[in-house]
Amino acid sequence: MTVILIKEKKMTITALITRQFKKGAIEIQEANKINLQIRALATVQPGFISGQSMISEDHPHKIIILSKWDCRDDWESWTATQIRKDFYKKIEKLLEYPEEIEVFSH
Repeated sequence: MTVILIKEKKMTITALITRQFKKGAIEIQEANKINLQIRALATVQPGFISGQSMISEDHPHKIIILSKWDCRDDWESWTATQIRKDFYKKIEKLLEYPEEIEVFSH
């Protein structure tokens, strides 16, 4: 009898990150520069595919980040790194409320 093992393919994911900055705490362009710095660090992480930031036209202190990864495990590994944790501590005091993260598969 032959046994065939089928490896389950992990699904690509996109993490949607919402950051609402406090009015007067930081200029939104400066906040976006900080986001670009952390994205540059993410690009060398295993599984990173792409990233994109968008500033809300309706809520000018709100930034949405789309971060695409090979699989959820790669994303979770990145969020557990000390680099990512240190970055979040740096911006946390500038946020109106904690960042919101939602993960989508595709």
